[in-house]
Amino acid sequence: MPLSQIIKNNFKFLSLTFFVFFISCVVQAQNPKSIILPEEKAKIESLLAIKPEEKNAPKQYDSSVVTETAIEKNNSKNKIQKSAKLSKKPIKKSPKISKKNKKKLLKNNKKRIIKKVKITKNVHQKKTTENVELNIVESESEEKIKNEETIISNIVIPKIEERERTDASLEKYKKGELDNVQEIDGNYIIESELKENCDRAVAGQCFRADKFFQESYFHYTILSIFHKKIIAEQFFEGEGRASDKVFLKVSDGEYLLYTKNKNKIFLVVKNGLVEELVVLDGDLSKESKIVSKCQYADKLLAFHRLYQTKGHNEETLLYSDKKNFKGLIDATIFSEKYRPKILYSTFKVPNKAIRAVQNLNLCRVGDSFQAIERDFTKGECDRKFRCTMENLAGYGSEGFSVNDKNFTFDDFNQDKIMISLSREQAIGLAEEVAKLSAEDKNLLKSKCFNDKNIDLISCSVFEKCHDYLVVEACEVNYFYNANKENN
Repeated sequence: MPLSQIIKNNFKFLSLTFFVFFISCVVQAQNPKSIILPEEKAKIESLLAIKPEEKNAPKQYDSSVVTETAIEKNNSKNKIQKSAKLSKKPIKKSPKISKKNKKKLLKNNKKRIIKKVKITKNVHQKKTTENVELNIVESESEEKIKNEETIISNIVIPKIEERERTDASLEKYKKGELDNVQEIDGNYIIESELKENCDRAVAGQCFRADKFFQESYFHYTILSIFHKKIIAEQFFEGEGRASDKVFLKVSDGEYLLYTKNKNKIFLVVKNGLVEELVVLDGDLSKESKIVSKCQYADKLLAFHRLYQTKGHNEETLLYSDKKNFKGLIDATIFSEKYRPKILYSTFKVPNKAIRAVQNLNLCRVGDSFQAIERDFTKGECDRKFRCTMENLAGYGSEGFSVNDKNFTFDDFNQDKIMISLSREQAIGLAEEVAKLSAEDKNLLKSKCFNDKNIDLISCSVFEKCHDYLVVEACEVNYFYNANKENN
């Protein structure tokens, strides 16, 4: 047969052979489990603790999970079988743990965490490729875990008992064994700076921030006790605050405190009322007695509002001080229901808390309410006018003239109503006073104007202004609405 014919007949066979070889290579490349990277191979070898000389030893594959107990139980029964021949490629080889090496591992690594190795073998496409899948599962020795649990369960954790802070004098007082106990009646005003008991007394409102982005800080707080009532005053720091202080309720309970005058006191509070108040150590004479409404008028109003006692009546009005304008001032006149004729007065300006009114004269013009603050009252002006006219009459004067019109003193004194002079009439009366000698003028001033330096002209400016509220030293001497009802 010619050579060309032989080559032609074998070409088809060679082409088919190369095609089959190419297809098998492609299939093997597409199977990721058939390739073990060098890093993974080193990791597997380190986990199995195989020595370098044992890498080429014959291996055994088992579909079950190899554990310590399984190896020890089957040492005398089972023999290691030789594995099937694998591909010549070293990547297909799997490590084997011999009985001898296993005993060494158990002996030398009693405290190490044992790795459970699961070895599986997958054969695809007529055993042309073999895939070895190693699933490593980490677990601790069961015996070690049981021992640790036993040790933990046997540990006795001592309980920390919170000891309440006790005071020897207080304990004796409660047992009736303390001598020289001084009871504090309602005529004292007691003040105590809250420090350790602050959050407890005002329900945790001492250490906090006033604004969203502000850091928390301690708010200076004072407890005030008066007439068997109690209230807390808390002050603020910084600019832009809504108020300089607020009044807060005091939580119910027993309190052991020190007053500003260093007296140790014990009190029992319930619904804002002090049911028990005694001095355990100190001198009660150091404390202040109530001598003026200025000491507690603002606290009393805050007490009724906070505790919602419904035990008081109040009226609110707005007025302005033209000489020292600070905005509209909010004034409150109130009385307690069980003593309706005893009036109290407070006021509030922007960014300030309520305070007791010490001295105030408000007048009302016309029927529409326009309260104006002034330095004198209508009654004071009436007394000035009458005193001046009486002294002028004593010097022989019968009256004064205004624009060729004569006014006698009898024209103003015949009625028992308050004297009201117009500006022109006040100027005419002042001109009549000017006719006196210097000595007589000084005598007239000492009799009629020494108590308050109020001139006649100022009194006449407010002739149409009627007294509405008169407060002196925190005592409400006159309140138009109350006097109208009482009359």
